[in-house]
Amino acid sequence: MEFLNKLSNKFSNKSLLYLIIISILSTFLTYYLLNLSLQLSGDIINPIMSQLSFSGEFLKNQYLYMINYGNIRFYIIAQCIDYAFMISYGILLISISILLSKKFEDNIKWKKLCQYFAFFSIIAPIADAFENLLIITLYSPLTFPNWLAILHSIFALIKWSLLIIVIMGLLISAIFKLLIKYKI
Repeated sequence: MEFLNKLSNKFSNKSLLYLIIISILSTFLTYYLLNLSLQLSGDIINPIMSQLSFSGEFLKNQYLYMINYGNIRFYIIAQCIDYAFMISYGILLISISILLSKKFEDNIKWKKLCQYFAFFSIIAPIADAFENLLIITLYSPLTFPNWLAILHSIFALIKWSLLIIVIMGLLISAIFKLLIKYKI
């Protein structure tokens, strides 16, 4: 966590607020482009359902549908756009986590907790990147080994678990800080 302490000291609260605003805009823009590409691909499967399927057959059927009725190239483009989305949401969550940790200067336990959220906010996009890498590098979308789908879903599960922990943790931390501030 020493790295996060150094990072926290490097950025002023004002700089973190600017990063939060820019990353919110970037996250919305990349999310829009990501969804547009997925629509153009003809993909009709809920992304969470696909990511957490743990099934090569499920993914192969999804890809076969896009090959027959859509355009799988847009699906690959969507995976590439997702890398920009990962960077955006990663910076957003890291910035919020660091800003909140700075607000808890007087409470070491909550400060450390927010630093853990910042750390998890680094790991989640990395897991997401590996998940996408497995999709992009599928040498044949219809004949890849089923264990790749399991590995793909493991990385997705790590990502979603960490994102839920971070987002819920940041909401609880922010509410707790407000309760302390207004002595409720």
